[in-house]
Amino acid sequence: MITTRDDRLKIRSYFQNQLITISVFIIITILFYLVINWLIPFDEASKIVINPITDIPLKVVLVSFFLLLPLFWWTYFLPRKELNIYKSEELKFIFLNFILLFTIIIIFRTVILIRYDLPLEKIPMIYLIVIQIVFVEHYHPSDFGFHLNKFKNNITFSVFLLVSIGFLLIIIIGAIVFVLSIVGVLDLNELFQISFSFNWSSLLYSLPYQLFFVGLSEELFFRGYFYTKLRSTNLGLVKSIFISSIFFGLFHISWYVSPSPPYFISNLNQMLFHIGYTSVFGIFMCIIYERTRSLITPIIIHGFANSLGASIILSHFVEITTQSLIWFLGLITIFGIPTIYILIFWIIPKLTKWTNLENKIPFQQI
Repeated sequence: MITTRDDRLKIRSYFQNQLITISVFIIITILFYLVINWLIPFDEASKIVINPITDIPLKVVLVSFFLLLPLFWWTYFLPRKELNIYKSEELKFIFLNFILLFTIIIIFRTVILIRYDLPLEKIPMIYLIVIQIVFVEHYHPSDFGFHLNKFKNNITFSVFLLVSIGFLLIIIIGAIVFVLSIVGVLDLNELFQISFSFNWSSLLYSLPYQLFFVGLSEELFFRGYFYTKLRSTNLGLVKSIFISSIFFGLFHISWYVSPSPPYFISNLNQMLFHIGYTSVFGIFMCIIYERTRSLITPIIIHGFANSLGASIILSHFVEITTQSLIWFLGLITIFGIPTIYILIFWIIPKLTKWTNLENKIPFQQI
């Protein structure tokens, strides 16, 4: 295929900008790493980690906010007219671009997790994605859900959706416990002896970080950036959701990478389970983003799910036998499928219409 001189110059300019973006990401990562290393000396790193999801040191949270403010300020004042409006790209180019960014991010993410066992790679990751969108591809971040349009509506939608999910979970758990007790595979006396509480201090420190850094970075990359691009092609809704969610699940492999031979994986079964349920979570986030065309609700749901789920402390665990596990998985399927159907096809559509968030514009026209 013969290209014109202008095409060759555009390609050269693109790769030059891509190289600059990657270099900026590496520099920011090194600087952030040095700051974190100063805040958390090596001999103290192992002492701060009780729960890697919730126990984010307060100093790290405050420094992260400080380091991210220039990016938020720059993005807010970006002139819309000087940037292109995102429409669509070739599927091959979308994948090549995403795989490049995915590989770079996951390498640095793995290094940070091995070093600290904490998800501290989020600041460089956010910088990389935003600079990639604006500087390399010349699009406005708002085309990828990175905006505050209908902010109050999104907050209202998020609150009622979280309440609905909580209510449905209580019903499902109650139904499963009732059936398991009836068939005799669960001892209710032992169950009622379990007490639980919240680690409020960890929740207080963790929630801002989970919302503004973990939720923001991962939702911006996988739903805002990657999913938006997939949906702008003729790939279709189901394939776009499935592909972006699988990559989101694979993103969590880093938690289980170990420097110790021979397999360099700390727990294979736990890793596969983590990939599975985060992929399912990604599907749910894609559906919300598809409906609202905003990252606000996915970020809120993501942040609260990470913080609240990991902040629950149980006094002890019920011993699970093979028989009870089979029953449990079967009941999850029986009760879970209709519940998911109700959530996706009734509750979410009703809430988006009620909060005036439903977006019927095809992705090819954004």
